[in-house]
This record gives sequence, structure tokens and C-alpha cells, in this order.
Amino acid sequence: MKLDPELAQTIVERMMKEIPYNINIMDETGTIIASGESDRLGQHHFGADRILQSHQTEVMDESFGENGQPGVNMPIVFKKQLVGVVGITGDPQAVKPLASLLKTSTELLLEQQELERVRKAYDRRLEHFLFQWSETKSGIEDNFELRSAADRLGISLLKPRRAIVLACSKAALPRISLDSDDYYLNYSHGLQLFIVNSCRTKEKLTAWAKEKRIPLGIGSALTNIGQSFKEARQVLSFQQLIPEFGFSCYDDVQFDLNLLAMKNSEQDIRIMKQLAGMAEQDEMAATLLIYLKNNGHVSQAADELHIHRNTLKYRLKRFKELTGLDPENSRQLFRIYAILLKLRQE
Repeated sequence: MKLDPELAQTIVERMMKEIPYNINIMDETGTIIASGESDRLGQHHFGADRILQSHQTEVMDESFGENGQPGVNMPIVFKKQLVGVVGITGDPQAVKPLASLLKTSTELLLEQQELERVRKAYDRRLEHFLFQWSETKSGIEDNFELRSAADRLGISLLKPRRAIVLACSKAALPRISLDSDDYYLNYSHGLQLFIVNSCRTKEKLTAWAKEKRIPLGIGSALTNIGQSFKEARQVLSFQQLIPEFGFSCYDDVQFDLNLLAMKNSEQDIRIMKQLAGMAEQDEMAATLLIYLKNNGHVSQAADELHIHRNTLKYRLKRFKELTGLDPENSRQLFRIYAILLKLRQE
């Protein structure tokens, strides 16, 4: 490992705020790469040569001109390798305890820097893998590259997990501690992906999204995360289509999505065009969807709509007069729902 001059200079400047002596840090060649005296940068430090050979602390009692002043020099060791020298200029008796502290601080910062580098490298590999995983919808067993990457990261691809997506920015997310088998990916600016095995994580995300009114979609528990991710995004799309229902799980909307894929009859197309031309289209559609959500209970639906039950009855009657379909007939209400789905989709 080579000492980073920027990090070395940061160490020097921080330490010199606390001690009244000049500090120099030299690399493995004895060249000064950080100093409280900027004119010494790039110069060769005579005393460092001796440390690099002996690997021992040395006291300099005399001046060597611009190549070294009286003080104490100590080796900087990282992973049992001598990577540089740290020195404090001044009376050796006064600065030796400070030099020992400086050496320890420098070595600890190097360890911290290395841990941070390793963590960032791991995070980059994990992010790349999670993106690749979320885009793989089939053939995981035969995908050698994906399985190898999972093995290196210690991730089991055979454990069923759910994809949970939230339509918000990364900055908007709460601080939620994930279980060891749960993962997070900032998929895009407006879409956050969680791949979870834990029910606790699912419940936390669901509760937060409900409290903040953030659109959330939950896919099925599958080993095929790409498919679960696709389902979760379909749930988000359905929420935008029919926000009145507030569904968040794929199991709740699977039938509705299949219904959307069905071909319209000529009569349904005529009714859709008729509804599309109504001035009160949005009000009528919302009324019927809330009525359907409440299983045809007039009083409950009226309460949710904040209208009188007679107003709701009037709207149902008017819809029947306009379209010939009776919302109070369960079979026809189901057909009305299919028409409203297609109308919203348009």
C-alpha cells in the first residue's frame, strides 16, 4: 500500500492544531509528501532513510540542513508492511511521546481508510449484482455469472424473497434496518427496490408507506426476483389506475390485471365511449369504484364518499339510465368494473 499524500496532509494539519511542533510524513522512498512547512514538500528526508532500513524509531539530535532537523522519526506500519515514516521536529525529549501518538493515529487512519475502501468496493459489487438480479426473470439456475456473483457475495438465490418497490426518491426513505437476508437498491431516482425475506422489513416498509402516502407495490415471494420485481411494478401501475382500492400486494390485483388484458366487446366499447364523453365521468367512476369496494353497501360507500346515501342512490340510478347496466345487480356490477378498468387504462 502507498501512502496517499492528500490523507497524509490531512493528518498533519489536524495534528498540528493540537501540538506546537512541525510534522512531516514521508513515503516509502523517504520523500516528504505532507508537512506543516509547505516548502519542504517533495524534498528528501535524510532521517527517513535510516528508519526505512532499520524499521525502528530513531531520535535525531542534530540538524542535517534542509534534509532533516532534530526530532523523532517513527516507522508507519500497515498490515506488517513499512509504508512510510512520520516525524516531529523539535527537542527529542519533548516530542517523543507525541511522535508515538502520531504514529498510532496515522496507522489507525490507514486501517480506517482501507476498511472504507473495501466497504465501497463491496457496495459497488452488490449494487451491480442486485441490478442484474432484478432484471433476470428466468433461467437463474443456468445463469452461471449470476450464481457466481451471488456465491461471492454470500447470497442464496434459492431462498424465496419478495420485491417491494416504493415510488419515491432515495432521500425520502426512512432509516430502516434490514435483516441479513434483505437487500436494497436505488433502482432509479423515483423508484426504490427492496428484496426481502423478512416479514418484519415488509411490515416496516408497508407501515411507513401508508403513513407517508407513498405508493408501494409488493410482488410474490419467489426465487425468481426479476418476476417478483415485475409484479411489484404492476401493482404500482394498478394503484395509479385505481387508487380508490389502495391495494399493495400482487395477489390482490392479479385477477384485475388479467381482466385488463381481456378483449372488449363491442357493447363495452360503446359504453366506454359514452362514459368518456360525460362531464361527470370522474365523479361517476369514483362513485362506482367506492361502491364496489364496499361490496355494494350503500351506507358504507356513501360515508366513504362523504355524501348522503340518497345522493349515491341517485348516481347509481343515473348510471343505469345512461348505460343500461345496473350497479345494484352483482353480475352487471362486475361488468361495470371491467369497463371502468379499461376506461381508466385509456
